[in-house]
Amino acid sequence: MKKILLLLVAAVAALTLSSACGSDGSVTLRTTPIGDILANPNRFAEGTVTVKGVVSNPKGLGSMSVFTLSDHSGEIFVYCKHTLAPSSGETVKIQGTVCMPLRYNDYKIVYLKQTQKQH
Repeated sequence: MKKILLLLVAAVAALTLSSACGSDGSVTLRTTPIGDILANPNRFAEGTVTVKGVVSNPKGLGSMSVFTLSDHSGEIFVYCKHTLAPSSGETVKIQGTVCMPLRYNDYKIVYLKQTQKQH
C-alpha cells in the first residue's frame, strides 16, 4: 500500500494540476459510494462527485497533500493542492473530480482531485 501511495504522490506531483481547493463552502450534493467510483471509473471520469469517509494515511508534501478516504464500499486516494490534509481518523465530505486510473503493474489507481471539503 505504501508503494501505491508513493506512486500516486509522484504521479500527481509530476502533473500540472491547476484546480484550487480549500474552500469551506457547503457541499450539498448527493454522496457517491466510493465503491461505485472504483467499479466503473470511466463513468465518473473527469466528472465531479461528492464522497464521505474516514481519512487515513494523510501526507503533506509542500503545497499539496494526499490521503486515503474510506467508506463502507471501498477506499480512494484524494489529492489536494494548496491545503493541508485532514487528520487521520477524521470523517470528511469531499467534492472533487475523478481522475482517470493510473496503472502500475497489476494495480489500477483511481484518485479524486479535491475541489471542496466539508467536515
